[in-house]
Amino acid sequence: MKVLSHIGVSLFALAAMGAAGAAQAQSQTAADQAEASGDGGGLAEIVVTARRVAENLQEVPVAVTVFSAKQLEQRGAAEVRDLARISPGLELREGTGSATAVTFQMRGQLQSDASAPADPSVGFYVDGFYWSRSYGLGGTNILDLQNVQVLKGPQGTLFGRNTSGGAIVFQSNDPDPSRFSGTLTASYARFDKAVGRAILNIPIVDDRIALRAAVQRIHGGGYTKDLVSGKRYDDRDNWVARAKLLFNVSDRFNILLSAEHFWNDNKAPSRRLAFAYPGGGFINTAGVAATNAYLASIAGNFYSLSNDYSPTESTRTRTYVGTATYETSYGAVKLIAGYRKVKNNQFTDLDGSPFEVSNSNNIKNLKESSVELQTTGSVLDGDLTFAAGALYFAESGLDLSITQNLPRTSPNNTVNDGSIKNRSWGVYSQASYKILSDLTLTGGIRYSHDKKGVEIHNRVQNRNTGVIACQIAALAAPNCYAEKTVKFSDISYTVSLDYKPTEDALLYAKRTRGYRAGGLNFRPTRLEFFLPYDPEIVIEHEAGFKSEFFDRRLRFNAAGYYSRVANLQRNSIIVTPFGASALIRSAGKTRIYGFEAELSARLFDGFELNFNGSITKPKYLIYADGTGTDRRQERFESVPEKAFSITGTYTRPLDIGKLVLSGGYNWTATTALLPNNNPADPFNAIILALSTRPARGLLDARIGLTVLDDSLELSVFGTNLTNEKVPGEAFLFAGSFINRSFAEPRTYGVSATYKF
Repeated sequence: MKVLSHIGVSLFALAAMGAAGAAQAQSQTAADQAEASGDGGGLAEIVVTARRVAENLQEVPVAVTVFSAKQLEQRGAAEVRDLARISPGLELREGTGSATAVTFQMRGQLQSDASAPADPSVGFYVDGFYWSRSYGLGGTNILDLQNVQVLKGPQGTLFGRNTSGGAIVFQSNDPDPSRFSGTLTASYARFDKAVGRAILNIPIVDDRIALRAAVQRIHGGGYTKDLVSGKRYDDRDNWVARAKLLFNVSDRFNILLSAEHFWNDNKAPSRRLAFAYPGGGFINTAGVAATNAYLASIAGNFYSLSNDYSPTESTRTRTYVGTATYETSYGAVKLIAGYRKVKNNQFTDLDGSPFEVSNSNNIKNLKESSVELQTTGSVLDGDLTFAAGALYFAESGLDLSITQNLPRTSPNNTVNDGSIKNRSWGVYSQASYKILSDLTLTGGIRYSHDKKGVEIHNRVQNRNTGVIACQIAALAAPNCYAEKTVKFSDISYTVSLDYKPTEDALLYAKRTRGYRAGGLNFRPTRLEFFLPYDPEIVIEHEAGFKSEFFDRRLRFNAAGYYSRVANLQRNSIIVTPFGASALIRSAGKTRIYGFEAELSARLFDGFELNFNGSITKPKYLIYADGTGTDRRQERFESVPEKAFSITGTYTRPLDIGKLVLSGGYNWTATTALLPNNNPADPFNAIILALSTRPARGLLDARIGLTVLDDSLELSVFGTNLTNEKVPGEAFLFAGSFINRSFAEPRTYGVSATYKF
């Protein structure tokens, strides 16, 4: 009932906002109506590339949520992490080793370990190029995008890499050789967060060669304060720049080159001590009183803390992509080649307290490259459409972490030092054939081969003497060297049938097999733990429908799915007399079912209402770690059972320009931030309470005024207007402490955008 009341309040508020404006509005011109509604008062057609070609969303038998650049702006989605706020069923988490390395959860699929050996559950693509590592994403704003597409369910028969949960596709704007244009944006928000953005499109040779460049600076925004030093944490200090050069060599052949650089030097996200195990781990009995006194001093003040070490992070990424496209008589042939390099250095106060308990330094130096050849088209008078391709992917680099525990009393550092060398190739094809004019059969298949190599030098090193002991006793100091290479291969597929009972309705059903490669662990403390974990296999059944009514003023899309996951990849902490090993294991099986729905309505001219909702029901069928312990009672991390968002936008023409009012409300059910649930642990109730995000709703709003023939827009915006104080992350150092961080509090600001 509480959820229904939230929906009711939101609907009433948004409808009232639009109705009030409508009562005072002057009559719209035809041009105004076309801009507001997309087509004479109806909802605008949405074009997606979910099947590698441009198609109307309503014609695609795929569960996909799409946001245009304007929608992202109106819904206050300024950063990649904001996508979770406006796309129910999608959750984003900051990586434990890096604030800029986000992990994605979709349809219950999550790989929470952002370390180099682990493949993600949800793939991330920018302009067709696959990003294997998400470093640089967490602190990045959405810059000069055409749209964002969130594809749900296993992917592989149409994309360069296999993923078990879904894919997120960013399409940035290409150069336009027909006209000169530009955009300048400046905004200022609470906590001294300043954003500046410049975009320039330059035709070099009319209709042949053009350059598009975009640059953005973000500074400030730190909303957590250190009570001792006065420093602000959780801030931003980054630059991102992108340049794209288009060559229209002929009417059929073009080459597009792009380069993107990201760099940041932030006071990294804060960790705030929430609980210390009495007499356990690093907090001895003498320290309990001091720890409790500190916890009492920050109780109720969610955005204050005191750290003995200031968290910092430095990230540099460089991404280069070249795409050549040749238009054929049947479709197109495309070659995509890319290279990406990531450097990340983060220092973290792990315990999040003023006491010198535990800190870590994480260093990543990784590079990837890939080449993908794909062709798309149609034959037989359009009755048969197809896509086929092949990909080669290579990745290598260093993943190093140095941890100090009780640095005043112990001179030893725990060093996890590893490097990777990954190679992958795959071939894929998918085709759709119209059996009848309203009945289409689709089939796709993919073969994948992965080769993964890991080299480790894990050791315990004395800071004073340099004396080294190997974490794995069977290895030889000082190198503590071990290496292993494993290979995996798999055939994945999709088969679907879709039926159009009317011109404005589509029904479909499909079965998909997804694959996520296995791998090797970086941090074993025993040689028998230096073993591969198996590929994760997902079999998913999905049925859905898409429909439009009332001259395209109402659009309703929905999908239900049921999936079973075998060789489930899960993170485990296995404690032995030789130490604790943080491992990824093939833990067992799950079943997940859920439902997703999207509703868009143009209730009257100028006012549009959008609703998205999801239900996710996961369950462990088998879950056992390396010790044989049954762990089926554990929770699904970052998987809310229910979530919805509702947004409204009202556009009103004025004598001086145009007024745009928009607002949104996003609600998610209670969510586990950590999987832990062990009834045998005497502190289990405390762990559950501190690692659970309560149900919460976030309210956002924006008022924009466009003048000077739409060239200047002034706006006022606010996010989390009800100032919900909920934990965003939780970290458990078993037997020692728990710390948490909190999501951004109420934020508001102003912005100005000038287009020419």
